[in-house]
Amino acid sequence: MRLLAGMILAAMALLAPVQAQLLNERDSQAQRIGGRWLGRYYYAGQQANNPPVEFEVTLEVPAAGQITGRTSEPNTFGKPGVPFLYANILGEIVDNRLRFTKTYDGTGGQTHSVAYSGMFNESWTTLVGTWRINDQTQGRFDLRR
Repeated sequence: MRLLAGMILAAMALLAPVQAQLLNERDSQAQRIGGRWLGRYYYAGQQANNPPVEFEVTLEVPAAGQITGRTSEPNTFGKPGVPFLYANILGEIVDNRLRFTKTYDGTGGQTHSVAYSGMFNESWTTLVGTWRINDQTQGRFDLRR
């Protein structure tokens, strides 16, 4: 019994630095990307008289390499009479790249998902990339602090 307890304590001691490193990484990512962002998305081939859709994103870093969040945008394609569409975000961050899926929560009758992939600038104040719905609809987006 003492041997088992000693082995457990030894394993915990070995894992403590790894856990501390993961917490530090999560805290660093949370400071860089956590919080409110303002963005725009554009449809491929969008004409000058058709402006981009502006949206707001709130990002959180629940664990190192993971992101969650929520978006809000004017209703440009949902049921008439609904002023805003809302979506949940789930994704990952690797180095300075962010990939996430935005899934509309049913507001305005929308429940589809959109895949986003982008890269942060050196100061972590801008994210630029592309979005895609299946292989049919796509475009670009940008987020800024």
